[in-house]
Amino acid sequence: MRRAPVLALTLFALTGCASSAQSSSTQATTPPSAVVKSSGGTSSGAAPDAASMVCGPEIQDSLQRHLQLGSKPRGASTWDGKQFVCTFRLADGPLVLTVLAHRSPTAATQSLAQQRSSIAGSRPITGLAAFGLPAAQADPGIVLFARDAFTLRVDSTGMDDPIGPFKRSRVEFAYSIAADVIACWKEHH
Repeated sequence: MRRAPVLALTLFALTGCASSAQSSSTQATTPPSAVVKSSGGTSSGAAPDAASMVCGPEIQDSLQRHLQLGSKPRGASTWDGKQFVCTFRLADGPLVLTVLAHRSPTAATQSLAQQRSSIAGSRPITGLAAFGLPAAQADPGIVLFARDAFTLRVDSTGMDDPIGPFKRSRVEFAYSIAADVIACWKEHH
């Protein structure tokens, strides 16, 4: 990605969680797909908050804002004890957010490296755009981040290109959503 769009997207993303937190605090109910809250862990039971939030109000607000939707989209989610997957069926195509829970930050960083090596053309995200975290992207529309003991994968490869009213490329859109998740994760740790 070019430097100016990355900087603009980064600054835009950093404002996302604060505005989402305000609007989600007034929301009367949480969608059933997001009611899998827990304080952590990588075994059976409920998904950790940091994983399940990718299907919750903050990211619904983010998608509504980025795509200028009339209502918040709802995601369908699964949790298998280690991997939380949330799929949003949008007009532009499916957006898939996957969070893997690991036993340590080191394991999360190693997982990101393994995932990156399996994606053709992937490259690291560096500087301000990486938020000081291990991160990578690939032009087909995949963005990866590792934070604490989690890895995040935002996959927009099934979406039409360009995406939404702002005509973003798949990778720019995936980065925008990933940045919103990273900005909000601090609230869930």
